[in-house]
Amino acid sequence: MRYVNGLAGLVLLGIAWSSIGEPDWRIWLPAYGIGSIIALSALKARMPTWLAWLCAAGAAGAMFAYFSLFFQIAPHLRGDWISHGHACLNLVVAAFCMIPVLAEFSRKLKLGPDAETAAAPAAWPLRVALSRWLGRLDPRRSATAQELPPTTR
Repeated sequence: MRYVNGLAGLVLLGIAWSSIGEPDWRIWLPAYGIGSIIALSALKARMPTWLAWLCAAGAAGAMFAYFSLFFQIAPHLRGDWISHGHACLNLVVAAFCMIPVLAEFSRKLKLGPDAETAAAPAAWPLRVALSRWLGRLDPRRSATAQELPPTTR
Protein backbone atom coordinates (compact mmCIF):
# COMPACT_ATOMS: atom_id res chain seq x y z
CA MET A 1 0.00 0.00 0.00
CA ARG A 2 2.95 2.28 0.57
CA TYR A 3 3.90 2.02 -3.08
CA VAL A 4 0.37 2.88 -4.20
CA ASN A 5 0.23 5.92 -1.92
CA GLY A 6 3.68 7.03 -3.03
CA LEU A 7 2.64 6.66 -6.66
CA ALA A 8 -0.58 8.60 -5.97
CA GLY A 9 1.43 11.39 -4.35
CA LEU A 10 3.82 11.55 -7.29
CA VAL A 11 0.97 11.54 -9.81
CA LEU A 12 -0.72 14.40 -7.98
CA LEU A 13 2.58 16.25 -7.84
CA GLY A 14 2.97 15.74 -11.60
CA ILE A 15 -0.56 17.02 -12.21
CA ALA A 16 0.17 20.07 -10.05
CA TRP A 17 3.39 20.68 -11.97
CA SER A 18 1.63 20.33 -15.34
CA SER A 19 -0.98 22.91 -14.35
CA ILE A 20 1.61 25.69 -14.15
CA GLY A 21 1.20 26.64 -17.83
CA GLU A 22 -2.58 27.01 -17.62
CA PRO A 23 -4.23 30.41 -17.25
CA ASP A 24 -5.71 29.61 -13.82
CA TRP A 25 -2.66 27.86 -12.41
CA ARG A 26 -2.97 29.77 -9.13
CA ILE A 27 -6.09 27.73 -8.39
CA TRP A 28 -4.96 24.32 -9.66
CA LEU A 29 -1.44 24.27 -8.23
CA PRO A 30 -2.53 24.50 -4.57
CA ALA A 31 -5.52 22.23 -5.19
CA TYR A 32 -3.38 19.40 -6.52
CA GLY A 33 -0.41 20.27 -4.31
CA ILE A 34 -2.44 19.82 -1.12
CA GLY A 35 -3.67 16.46 -2.41
CA SER A 36 -0.08 15.47 -3.13
CA ILE A 37 1.08 16.48 0.36
CA ILE A 38 -1.73 14.46 1.94
CA ALA A 39 -0.93 11.43 -0.23
CA LEU A 40 2.77 11.58 0.54
CA SER A 41 2.07 12.00 4.25
CA ALA A 42 0.40 8.58 4.15
CA LEU A 43 3.90 7.16 3.74
CA LYS A 44 4.81 8.23 7.27
CA ALA A 45 4.90 5.13 9.44
CA ARG A 46 3.90 6.70 12.74
CA MET A 47 1.84 9.79 13.27
CA PRO A 48 -0.30 11.13 16.09
CA THR A 49 -3.97 10.22 15.99
CA TRP A 50 -5.04 13.85 15.62
CA LEU A 51 -2.82 14.22 12.54
CA ALA A 52 -4.17 11.02 11.02
CA TRP A 53 -7.72 12.34 11.55
CA LEU A 54 -6.76 15.64 9.95
CA CYS A 55 -5.16 13.94 6.96
CA ALA A 56 -8.13 11.56 6.56
CA ALA A 57 -10.52 14.50 6.57
CA GLY A 58 -8.29 16.33 4.10
CA ALA A 59 -8.11 13.30 1.82
CA ALA A 60 -11.89 12.87 1.89
CA GLY A 61 -12.42 16.58 1.28
CA ALA A 62 -9.94 16.65 -1.60
CA MET A 63 -11.46 13.54 -3.19
CA PHE A 64 -14.99 14.94 -3.01
CA ALA A 65 -13.81 18.34 -4.26
CA TYR A 66 -12.11 16.75 -7.29
CA PHE A 67 -15.22 14.68 -8.09
CA SER A 68 -17.50 17.67 -7.52
CA LEU A 69 -15.51 19.91 -9.85
CA PHE A 70 -15.44 17.19 -12.50
CA PHE A 71 -19.21 16.66 -12.35
CA GLN A 72 -19.79 20.40 -12.63
CA ILE A 73 -17.75 20.49 -15.83
CA ALA A 74 -19.00 17.14 -17.22
CA PRO A 75 -22.32 18.36 -18.73
CA HIS A 76 -20.40 20.78 -20.97
CA LEU A 77 -17.97 18.20 -22.38
CA ARG A 78 -17.97 16.89 -25.91
CA GLY A 79 -17.45 13.27 -26.91
CA ASP A 80 -13.67 13.63 -27.25
CA TRP A 81 -13.12 15.10 -23.78
CA ILE A 82 -10.45 12.54 -22.86
CA SER A 83 -8.14 13.72 -25.62
CA HIS A 84 -8.96 17.42 -25.28
CA GLY A 85 -10.21 17.85 -21.72
CA HIS A 86 -6.91 18.26 -19.86
CA ALA A 87 -8.45 19.76 -16.71
CA CYS A 88 -11.26 17.20 -16.57
CA LEU A 89 -8.92 14.25 -16.99
CA ASN A 90 -6.68 15.67 -14.25
CA LEU A 91 -9.66 15.96 -11.90
CA VAL A 92 -10.74 12.35 -12.49
CA VAL A 93 -7.22 10.99 -12.02
CA ALA A 94 -6.70 13.09 -8.89
CA ALA A 95 -10.01 11.94 -7.40
CA PHE A 96 -9.20 8.28 -7.96
CA CYS A 97 -5.69 8.79 -6.56
CA MET A 98 -7.19 9.93 -3.26
CA ILE A 99 -9.16 6.69 -2.72
CA PRO A 100 -6.19 4.52 -1.59
CA VAL A 101 -4.85 7.42 0.45
CA LEU A 102 -8.12 7.67 2.34
CA ALA A 103 -8.07 3.89 2.82
CA GLU A 104 -4.57 4.07 4.31
CA PHE A 105 -5.57 6.73 6.82
CA SER A 106 -8.66 4.72 7.67
CA ARG A 107 -6.41 1.72 8.35
CA LYS A 108 -4.14 3.81 10.54
CA LEU A 109 -7.07 5.13 12.54
CA LYS A 110 -8.52 1.65 13.04
CA LEU A 111 -5.23 0.26 14.32
CA GLY A 112 -4.53 3.23 16.57
CA PRO A 113 -1.31 5.16 17.23
CA ASP A 114 0.86 2.03 17.25
CA ALA A 115 -0.23 0.91 13.79
CA GLU A 116 3.19 -0.27 12.69
CA THR A 117 3.88 -2.17 15.91
CA ALA A 118 0.51 -3.92 15.97
CA ALA A 119 0.01 -7.61 15.27
CA ALA A 120 1.23 -9.06 12.00
CA PRO A 121 -0.99 -8.38 9.00
CA ALA A 122 -3.35 -11.01 7.65
CA ALA A 123 -0.97 -11.76 4.76
CA TRP A 124 1.76 -12.90 7.15
CA PRO A 125 0.89 -16.65 6.99
CA LEU A 126 0.95 -16.41 3.21
CA ARG A 127 4.44 -14.87 3.31
CA VAL A 128 5.70 -17.60 5.65
CA ALA A 129 4.23 -20.34 3.48
CA LEU A 130 5.66 -18.77 0.34
CA SER A 131 9.14 -18.41 1.85
CA ARG A 132 9.05 -22.05 3.00
CA TRP A 133 7.95 -23.19 -0.43
CA LEU A 134 10.67 -21.15 -2.14
CA GLY A 135 13.16 -22.47 0.41
CA ARG A 136 12.42 -26.01 -0.73
CA LEU A 137 13.35 -25.08 -4.28
CA ASP A 138 16.80 -23.92 -3.21
CA PRO A 139 19.11 -26.96 -2.82
CA ARG A 140 21.19 -25.12 -0.21
CA ARG A 141 18.22 -24.86 2.19
CA SER A 142 16.19 -27.44 4.02
CA ALA A 143 12.37 -27.68 4.05
CA THR A 144 12.21 -25.28 7.02
CA ALA A 145 14.04 -22.58 5.05
CA GLN A 146 17.12 -22.70 7.28
CA GLU A 147 20.67 -22.90 6.03
CA LEU A 148 22.09 -26.39 5.79
CA PRO A 149 25.65 -26.89 6.96
CA PRO A 150 28.16 -26.93 4.11
CA THR A 151 29.19 -30.37 3.00
CA THR A 152 32.83 -31.32 2.74
CA ARG A 153 34.19 -33.86 0.33
